[in-house]
This record gives sequence, C-alpha cells and structure tokens, in this order.
Amino acid sequence: MPSDICDSLLVWLGTFDAVDNTTFSPEDLTDGLVLSSVLNQISPCWFELREGLKENVSDNWRLKVSNLRKIKNAILDYYQEVLELDLVDFPMPDCNFIGEKADEEHLGRLLQLVLGCAVHCDEKEDHIKKIMGLEEHVQTGVMQCIQELMEYEMPRNMGSRDYEKKLELSNNELESAHKEVEEYKQRIHDLEIQVQLLQESNDSLHTENERLVQRSKTDEHSINHIMSNQGSQDQGNVSQLIEDFHAERFQLEAARDDYKMKCESYEGEIQELTEKCVELQELAAASKRLKDEVDELNYKLTNTATLEHQLETYKKKIEDIPDLRNQIKSLEAQIDSYVMEKGALEDENKRHTLYKNQLEKYKVDIRRLQEELLSETKRADKFSIESEKYKSKCETTENDNFNLLQERASLKEALENVQYSNSNGTPLGGAIIDHTRSRGRLLIITMNR
Repeated sequence: MPSDICDSLLVWLGTFDAVDNTTFSPEDLTDGLVLSSVLNQISPCWFELREGLKENVSDNWRLKVSNLRKIKNAILDYYQEVLELDLVDFPMPDCNFIGEKADEEHLGRLLQLVLGCAVHCDEKEDHIKKIMGLEEHVQTGVMQCIQELMEYEMPRNMGSRDYEKKLELSNNELESAHKEVEEYKQRIHDLEIQVQLLQESNDSLHTENERLVQRSKTDEHSINHIMSNQGSQDQGNVSQLIEDFHAERFQLEAARDDYKMKCESYEGEIQELTEKCVELQELAAASKRLKDEVDELNYKLTNTATLEHQLETYKKKIEDIPDLRNQIKSLEAQIDSYVMEKGALEDENKRHTLYKNQLEKYKVDIRRLQEELLSETKRADKFSIESEKYKSKCETTENDNFNLLQERASLKEALENVQYSNSNGTPLGGAIIDHTRSRGRLLIITMNR
C-alpha cells in the first residue's frame, strides 16, 4: 500500500470523537489503544476491547503485538458474524511488523479493515458524511481503499446456485451479442454490395446522360442544318423528334435523381450501421471481458463441491467459535503471562550473563592463585626438607652440646681436684691444668660451630 494512502487513512482516523488528537503518526497506533477507541465508537456493543488490552506498554513491542492481534481478531469476527462477509484473498496485516517497526504498509491494511467496519456498520451514513467533508485528495485515497476492499468482499450466503445463474445469464448475453454482431456484419456487407451496384449504375447512367446530351446537341445542330436546307416542309417531323428526345432525357434525369436519392438513403443507412457496428465491437470487447470472467467463474465452479464441503466444515467450526473464543481468551491471558515471564527471564538471563563473565574472571584468578599456591607449596616442601635437615643437625648439635657440658663438668671437677692438689703440693697439678685448658679451648670452638 502506498504511503499517501496510509496518510489519508490517518487523517480520516482523526474525524472520530473518541480520539483526542486530529493528527496521528504510525508510531501513535502501535499500542492499539487508539484503534480500540475508534472501533468502540463504530460498534460499542461488539468492540469492548479496552479492558482486555495492556496499557502503558512503553517500548515493549511484544505487548503491542498482543494488543494488535486482539484488535485484528475482533475485526475479522465482526466481518464474519455481524456483516456476514468473507474477505477472499485479502492481504492480511502482520501485527509483528506494526508493533515492532511501525510498518506503514501493514498498518494501512489494518486501517483499511477498520474503514470497512465503519462503512458497513449501522451508522455508516454519518461516517460517509465525515469522509465527504475531508479534503479532495484525502477523499480520493479513502474511496480507493473502500473500492479495493469491496473487491475482496463476498457474502457468506452466496452459494453455487447464484454463480450458476450468473454464469448462465452471462453466457446467454454473450451468445446474443455475437449473433447480433454477425447479423449486422452480414447486413453491412449486403448494403455495401448494393451501394457498389448502385454506384456503378449511377456512373453508367451519368455516362449515358452525357452521351445523350452530346447526341442531343449534335441532333439539334443536324436538325437546324436540315431545316435550313429542306425548309418548313419537314419542320413538324423534326419538332416531334426533338420532343421525343426531350422526353427520353427527362426520363433519364428522373431515373438519375431516383438513384441519387437511393444512394443518399443507403449512405445514411450505412453510416448508421457503421456506428452500430462500432458499438457492437465495443460490446464484443465487453463480451470478451465477460467471457474471461465466465471462464474464471467456470474455473471456480470446478471446485464448488470442495468448497461446499469446506463450507459445511466451516459451519461446524463456527458452531464451536464460542468455546474457541473462551479458549483464545484463556490462551491470550497465558500468552500475556508468558510474555511477562519471558521478559523477566530475559532480564535474569542478562544478570546471569554478567555473573558468568564475572565467574570466568574469577576462574582465571583461581587458576592463577592455584599456580601460585603450587609454587609456594613446592617452596614449602623444599623448606620442610631443609628444616628436617636443620632439625637433625640441631639434634646432633644438642647431643654434642650435652656431651660437652658433661665433659665441661668433669673438667671442672678435675680442675677443682687439680687446684686442690696444687694447694696440697702435688707435682701433677701443672700438667693436668694444661690439659684442662686445651680441652676447654676445644670445647669453646665446638660450641661456636
């Protein structure tokens, strides 16, 4: 659908009292609230949609699509159950394109369906008056939409018998038109032959007339010459001959005038027949178009049995429509809850994605810390081995220290004995002291190690 047609429908939408604005953009209609108000004004008892629509949807295109689907289904139900019309091969609007992208083509199709509801409802005269009060280019666009929509509309009670009657009537009209065309063609051909014969006869008469006129002049000249030669004795015979010639000439001129009048009448009749032939050719072209339509209807009638079977199936399905509506309402409620749950899950998924990124970072840090821990563990094991060595060495040193302490005690005791012996005048005291001093130096060196 062209954008100017969609603009015309948007201007027409501003004529309703149920809307606050007089000018709309495609983005203003994506939530479906304005369309629900307009439909409620068209048929308040049928379009009670406002309670079932989600308000304050902001930028959530899924809720917008849900609202638009409810409006579209309500319009199609109105066409089938109230107007008793079927939209055959009508390009239905896609609510996803309208709710997500505000597509003008699909929005125009939806507005075209709303326009069809307006021009078929009980208050259609008021809506048509409002359309006629718009600007000329807007009226042209709106009327074009109405005509296009009417091409797809078909009454639901129109069965195969109506098609057969229409087909038979079209065939009869086509046959009669063909017969009339053939009759007129044959009559024109006969008249053309007669005109040609009359024209030839007229030409021959005209030639004969000229010949007789020339002959008359020659005869008059001859008569005058004879009269001048013979005198008055033959004047009576010559006068009688001249009168005969004049009478014959008058008859020929009268015949020529008759043929001329006949030719003019035939030419007028030919002109009329030519005009009728042109009209019949136009009728033949129209009959050809009708024949094409008849062929199309014949093609459709080949599927009549299948369509009747489908019609019976659809009637049974229509009987189940109330239950299906209740199911659809429950499913729509579930869909709305699923949509909200999906939105919450998407938000939670975003948080999980953030947590996952942080977790990957923590894994990298843990891997790095594990490597550092492994290196520190190796160092600790190395230090533990060295500690064991130092511990064993320390124990050996403690044992040596203990032995040295015992030896120092014994040496101290020996030194005391030596000092005691020196005090008593024993000669071995000096040697024992030297030995004790050397032993003490060795002990100090060992302790320092």
